[in-house]
Amino acid sequence: MYAARSIPLGLLVATVAWLAPAQSLTLLVLTAAAAAQLADAAIGVVHRVPGMVVLPLAVAVLHLAGATYLL
Repeated sequence: MYAARSIPLGLLVATVAWLAPAQSLTLLVLTAAAAAQLADAAIGVVHRVPGMVVLPLAVAVLHLAGATYLL
């Protein structure tokens, strides 16, 4: 169930970052992906599943770092 959203969103981030790395669309997609990962981490906290917290938080940090770099 988790992969149903994370895999297509990850592919979208990779595609947009590769095709237009300095465009405003890239910033929007990275921010949206980070928000989705943070929501997944929050779900992991509620369900008390460490694996559902750590990886989404790490990926959200990477997305936010990329978005910050573009600013």
